[in-house]
Amino acid sequence: MNHQKLTNFVIIVSTMLCVMSCSSTKNKTIIWVHSMKSECSSSAGIKQCLLIHREDSLDNPNWELFYSPIDDFNFETGYFQKIEILEESIDKSSIPADASSRRYSLIKTLDKQIDRSYLLNDTWVPIRIFGNPVNKKISMPRMELNMSKVQVFGSNGCNNYRGKIIIFTSTHIQFSNIGTTKKMCLDMNSSNSYDIALKKTRYYKLGNLELTFLDDSGNETVSFKKVD
Repeated sequence: MNHQKLTNFVIIVSTMLCVMSCSSTKNKTIIWVHSMKSECSSSAGIKQCLLIHREDSLDNPNWELFYSPIDDFNFETGYFQKIEILEESIDKSSIPADASSRRYSLIKTLDKQIDRSYLLNDTWVPIRIFGNPVNKKISMPRMELNMSKVQVFGSNGCNNYRGKIIIFTSTHIQFSNIGTTKKMCLDMNSSNSYDIALKKTRYYKLGNLELTFLDDSGNETVSFKKVD
């Protein structure tokens, strides 16, 4: 093999190796970013992750955790943002073992909508349970919704409780794994009714500083007012 042929061979092999290991694929994708972040686990421990929806419309969104950062994207609490992003695959040999093999960057923001449901992120006291006024002479139940941690906690008027928000959209809310302390009180009727109301809740309405939970049939389970 003469010198010229050897040179050409080296160039061809180098080019093939670069194509195999150095090239990256690029895709443009449109996603919605939720108005609040959610707690997630990574190799570095617990952190706050974006929630994204991969359809063009916000109707019936299917939110999923998004673990990677998006370069040049400015997250704004309380706003849904529709963005176009560039997704690039990168050579694994050039990144740490626990890092993502994909890089994301913002191309442009297409839409931004205020999330009125962010107003739920507060402390509430019930004024009606299954349509019955709450007896103010007894210890009042209390609820705090922490939407960034997707948690609900408070007191049912006797015992403290804590649980997860497993479904949350512009109209739907559902709780799970609600655990309570086991103290016995003189009057458990109101506390038990409150616990049942939370378990039956599937929808909500918000207006005039009043938050109303509804069951599968649209019947009121419990109605709250915001704590001053």
